[in-house]
Order: sequence, then C-alpha cells, then structure tokens
Amino acid sequence: MRIAVIGIVVVAVGLMASRPDGDASAPAAEPTYPRAEISTVARSMIRAAAKDADSLKFRNEFTAQAGIYCGEVNGKNSFGGYAGFKRFIANGKTVLFDDESTRDFSKTWREFCAAPRSASG
Repeated sequence: MRIAVIGIVVVAVGLMASRPDGDASAPAAEPTYPRAEISTVARSMIRAAAKDADSLKFRNEFTAQAGIYCGEVNGKNSFGGYAGFKRFIANGKTVLFDDESTRDFSKTWREFCAAPRSASG
C-alpha cells in the first residue's frame, strides 16, 4: 500500500511538472514529447510494466492537453486470462493506472483527459 501511495505522488508530481509553473489548472507551454511521439513512448512504458507485453490491447487512446496521453489497456494476468480494460494516463515519464491502489484516479482523469482532445494511435 505504501508503494502505491508513493507511486501516486510521483505521478501527480510528474503530471504537474509538465505544467510551466506547477499549477495543475494552467496549460503547459510545451509537452514533454511532441504529440506524434507521446503515444509511442506511453505504449513502450506500459509494455515494460506488463506481465505479458505481447497480450496488450489498447483502445480509446488520445493525446489530451499538455501532451498527456490517455486511453485504456487490457492484458493477461498471471493466470493467462485477460484482466479487463483499465484506463491509463501517461506523460512520457510516468504512467498512472486506474486500479484499486490508485487514489483519486477519476479526479486526475477528469483534470487531464476529459478536455477536448485529438485522436491518436
């Protein structure tokens, strides 16, 4: 549980660091990666964290404000079955997943992913 909380803090700081003054409500001047590259970087990060990277299925992916990449991913668990689609938020440095250990994910999703967006990947 302690690791999950530390992970959330790291991701929140990372997402806010993409903002010019650290203010979560202000748009960033430049994304961490160009919009065309963020999907590739985010997918690579998610594959690196997966138990079975070859089984991953992505859907509803898009580049949101400030170069944040949002979407859903499904992959096989330790038993070889698909676990179900989970939302994710990535900024090119960290990935945040919507699971039981992620406190306030819905709030973060609304903040970064529920705004006007461009389709990707």
